[in-house]
Formats: sequence, structure tokens, C-alpha cells
Amino acid sequence: GISTTKNKIDFQLNNVKSLANNDKNEIFSGAGNSLYVIDNKNNKKEIWDERVNAILPLKNNMAWLGANTGLYYFDGEKVEKTKGNPLLNYRISDLAKTADGTICICTAGNGVLLKKEKTITQITKKNGLASNVCSDIFIADNGIIWIATNGGVSKFSLENGKVRDVFSYTETEYLASNEVRNVYVRGDKIWASTSAGLSYIEGLQTTEKPTSAPTFYILNVKIREQDTTLALKYDLNYDENDIKIEYTGISFTSGTQVRYRYKMEGLSNEWIETSSNEAHFPFLQPGNYTFHVKSISIGGNESVERIIQFVIHPPWWKRTDLRVFFGVLLFSIIGAIIFYVVKNREDKMQLKRQISDSERMALRAQMNPHFIFNALNSIQHFITMEDEVSANYYLSQFAKLIRRVLENSKTQLISLEDELTTLRLYLDLESLRFEGKFEYEFNIDKNVDAYDVELPSMIIQPFAENAIWHGLMPKRDGIPMLKLNFKKGEDSIICEIEDNGIGREAASKVSTKNLSEHKSTGISNTVRRLSLMSQMEKKEAHVEIIDLKEGNKATGTLVIVRVPFLEMDE
Repeated sequence: GISTTKNKIDFQLNNVKSLANNDKNEIFSGAGNSLYVIDNKNNKKEIWDERVNAILPLKNNMAWLGANTGLYYFDGEKVEKTKGNPLLNYRISDLAKTADGTICICTAGNGVLLKKEKTITQITKKNGLASNVCSDIFIADNGIIWIATNGGVSKFSLENGKVRDVFSYTETEYLASNEVRNVYVRGDKIWASTSAGLSYIEGLQTTEKPTSAPTFYILNVKIREQDTTLALKYDLNYDENDIKIEYTGISFTSGTQVRYRYKMEGLSNEWIETSSNEAHFPFLQPGNYTFHVKSISIGGNESVERIIQFVIHPPWWKRTDLRVFFGVLLFSIIGAIIFYVVKNREDKMQLKRQISDSERMALRAQMNPHFIFNALNSIQHFITMEDEVSANYYLSQFAKLIRRVLENSKTQLISLEDELTTLRLYLDLESLRFEGKFEYEFNIDKNVDAYDVELPSMIIQPFAENAIWHGLMPKRDGIPMLKLNFKKGEDSIICEIEDNGIGREAASKVSTKNLSEHKSTGISNTVRRLSLMSQMEKKEAHVEIIDLKEGNKATGTLVIVRVPFLEMDE
């Protein structure tokens, strides 16, 4: 930190990250959580309450600021965030400016950024930088830019705004450690502070370590990821437009620091410099291309340039006369289709709706004949036993149920409240007929408005009936229980029919002809109704059956019916 008590001055700055002086000879001090200006009388003024890692002073008391959250600008009065490019939002560790006004931005994870007015150029490990985690920048007198990284020391130059000659120096030959924190250049001497001590390199700028040009080979040319026989020229079809060229440069003195330059004439005349040993060109358009590539040693010596030509022929249908013909033919076909669709659309849609409605109406009108037969037998039983009260009650409830089923069959959709009323009537009758051998309960989620939700009638009843006949009635232990839960999904009403019966596997062993017929007509008709509804309304309905078990013992069955929210024409 910085502290002083001289001449009645008393202030303290802890965890100082950066220092710089402006054109008024004042000191900018970037602390761990604030930016201060200290004038010539040692008066301290806080101008920003954020951590500042790097300061680049400008004229008129202005400055560029590098923070953990990116690049900022101080205009002499206030600090503002630099906007326009997301690369400027990352942590900045150092700032410097070249003679032509280019701002060099050292980042802790995104390499080096070069800002020239509104243009941002990024240099990363792919371009030859030793690492993307950079800590320090130094611009030498000859204009070469030196970067300290956690992978070594890198250098490059700028020519007309273009990055040139990116090279890196590592502990393999030059440094005590790759973990470099600061770099300083004076004349032809380079100093690097590393985690293992101070490294000193002399004569590196004036006389690079002599290296010979790499031995360079083109290893393979892949067309659509398929290996080919190496050739100087390739004639390709229009769909053979995904080209990958693999190459290598061998240099014992350069080791892994061999660089490559390539360009694909016909696509771009700009040379691309990279450390990658392959170039990939997907989606090339028909045309003539010439690929140039060479390797470069760490000392800048270039290998012999290799050249490969590619000719991608256009497809036959791109001939002008054929395109005109097919264009006229296409427009004629489209016109005929539009005419046909407009002329017949309403009739077809009406017919399709009538057919689908007829099938749904027929399916809704069905009630299990076994239930009706058994209900009438129960009424006859009460009459025979001279139980007039029970007979009248049963007959009254049965009549209400039949009336509701017939009324509901007249419309495509009914409210959930109407469906629940019908379902309660049915379950009351079944409970009475089976002399209270099972119990049931309804659970309606508070988010479900039973009067607002609509669904096809008698959708739930077949599953409830199936649970009673197949699951609960054969149960010999405990109290048979049927639970009906209704929840609101994102775009559907979710109906759960849960029983604690003997389970499907045990029920399948009960050979009862009536039950088999009941299942095939009740469940299958309901599934078919949901399928027709899905096809007509383009909304998916879904039925899921889950076997409930504790270990290997069956504890019942859960049926989940998802009915989408519907809006059908009556």
C-alpha cells in the first residue's frame, strides 16, 4: 500500500494495482477497490469506486482504465464503460499505446486486443501467442510489442494495422519458467520476471538465434472428410466443396514454434498466419481456387511454398437456359397448386371435420354394455329383495347418469365440472353395486378452474372403470382405494387415475371374458378419440400407464391422461 503522514497529510491506499501520471504531473493510483488522483500537494481524490488493474494516461487529464469487468474511459470528470464489442468486457491486466495510436489491451484469458478507433483485432494462442492469459505489455523502441504470459514471452509487430511475425519464447530455450509476470526491453536486451526468478536474454532483437527454414510437407487433402491421393490439381463436383488440407513443418531448432501462412486465392488474397497444421474450407462455391501454404521457423525463415489448385464445377441445373426452363416450370406448378388448394380447401376441410366429428360422436355415444346390464341387475336385485328405497335411489342415480351421458354426447367439449359430476354419478353407482367394497376420492389442484377447462366427455370414465374391475375388485387385502387427481400443465390438463389394486401383471392372469371385452372397447375407444382429436387440432394428447411397485411387489397402477387445452367449433 501507499501511506504518508508528512506535512499533516494522512491517507492510506491499500492493495495498489497500478500507477501512472497524467499531463498535469498528477498521479493516478488504482487500488483494490477505487481509483484515485493525487495532485502535486499530495491531496487525494477518489474518482471511481471500482478496482483498476491498468491505467493508460491521455491528454487533458483523461485516461483508459483496465478493470476486472473490461475497458473503461475517464474523460476528466467521470468514468464510462466502453461499449460496442463483447471482447472489451473481460478482465484487463495491462494497457499500452503504440506510436500510431493503437491501444494494446492485455487480457487475463482472451489474449491481446488491439483497438484502433472502432476496430478491434484479437491475437490469441491460435495466432501464435504463448498463452491467452497475459499479464504485461511492453512496447520496444523499434515498435515491437512484447507480451508476458503464463506460457512464456511473445512478441509481434504491426504493419499497416496488420499483425506480423508472432513468435514466442519459452523455458525450453530461454526462460527460467513459462510463468512470466513482467517483461522489459532495453536495446537488444530482454528481461523477464518469472515465477522461478529473473531471466535475461541478450542479443535477441538484433541477432535472432540462427534457424534454418523448416522442412515442409503437405500430408493430406480431404474432400468431404474423405482422404484423397495427393495431386497438384483437383477437379471436383459442386457437392465436393468441403476441403481440408493437412500439412507439417519440421524444424529441430524451432520445435513446436513452427508457424504457417496460407491463403486460398479465389476466396481471399489475404495471408493467414497460424500455429494450426491444417486449413479447412467448408461450403466453397463453384469456381477456381489456388491454395498457397508455407511454414516459418522461429527465426523467421520461410520454407518452400506449396501450391494446389481446386476447380469446383457448378451443378448442371445452374446453366442459364435450364434455370429459365425450370423457373417457368416451377412457377407453373406452384400456380396450379395454389389454384387447386384455394378451390378445394374449404370443401376438404369441411368434409374432414364432418368425418372426424362423426367418429367422435359415435365413440362418445358408446357406454359399456356390461355396466348397463349389471346396473339393471342390481336394480332388479333390490326389487326382488323388496328394498324399495335402495331400488328407487339406484334407479334415480342411473337415470341421471344416462341423461348426462346423452346430453354430453351432443357437444364436442364439456367443462371439467360437468365431467366430474358425471364421473361422481358413475362411481356412486359402482360403489353401491359393489356394496361399498372400494373407496374413492377427487383431488382438484387449486390452479384448475373446473368451470373454465374444457375436454371431451367420458374421457376419464373408462380408465376409472378399468381400475375398479381389474385392479380393485380382485384385491383381497387392505381397503381398495381409487384416487382421481386433476392438475394444470403448461398447455394441458393432467388427469391421474391411481389405484392400489393388484397391478396389471396380476390382473392379466384373471381370465374373465367380460373384462377383456370391456378393456378393448373402453380404453381403446378413448385412446382413439384422443388420437383423432390430436390429428384434427394439431395438439398432442397423451396416455401413460405406470405400474406402481414397492420392490418386486405390485402396489397398484397409475394412468396419466394429458388432454391439451382445446377450442373446437360446436
